[in-house]
Amino acid sequence: MGAVGAVGAVGAVGAVGVERRERKHLADAAEIAVIRSRLARLLRPDPHGRDGVYHVRSLYLDTPRRDAVFEKLGGVRDRHKWRLRIYDRRDDRIRLERKVRRDRWVRKDAVVIDRDTADRVIRGLAPLHHVHPLVRALAVEQRAVGLRSAVIVEYLRQAWIHRVGDVRITLDQRLRSGGWRLDLFAPDPPVIPVLDGPRRTIVEIKHTRWLPAHLEAMLPPSLPAADALSKYVLCCRAAPLAPWEDP
Repeated sequence: MGAVGAVGAVGAVGAVGVERRERKHLADAAEIAVIRSRLARLLRPDPHGRDGVYHVRSLYLDTPRRDAVFEKLGGVRDRHKWRLRIYDRRDDRIRLERKVRRDRWVRKDAVVIDRDTADRVIRGLAPLHHVHPLVRALAVEQRAVGLRSAVIVEYLRQAWIHRVGDVRITLDQRLRSGGWRLDLFAPDPPVIPVLDGPRRTIVEIKHTRWLPAHLEAMLPPSLPAADALSKYVLCCRAAPLAPWEDP
């Protein structure tokens, strides 16, 4: 699959993303040490952050019935979900993102929005006449199905990129849930650790068309098979008595 196309200017205004393959593994500290050492020799760090490391916090949107949760758990082939995302706990670069899955392909549509627009999204009133079509699409969906703030997801990400195959490999550590505290812009909100046990780091591998063989070979043989992990679902489950669970 190739690029779907762009809407407006790429970056500051926003764009329709490229469809990629995506897979995730849970890794322990020893496996992460091996992966990090090998990646440092083969790929270059993401130019964002310091040495490719930055803090990510997302506010996911869902219906009152938690449709996005059940579609994921039910294995619905074609689905999408919405989120607001900030980096390093700052509000000077707020992204509205729609993550679209079509079978085994994933696409992320995104636009950078201002704080006022973000606040309106959080209140469930994204502007219907916004200049960007992605915001307008969310506005229609919010009014049609009642999309609202669902859960905060945050973690520390280290990322590397490789131009061949448009490869992006990330290590996501310290996954935390905001529970039912939904303040995206709080400087230091209370959070709940999500992953326990020895495997606490999520390794994400994204690529278009193919993953170069030498990058596939750098994964430790002890790494478990790819898992259908969802940070959103994991963080919803960590929240005390989620509304879609039995008491």
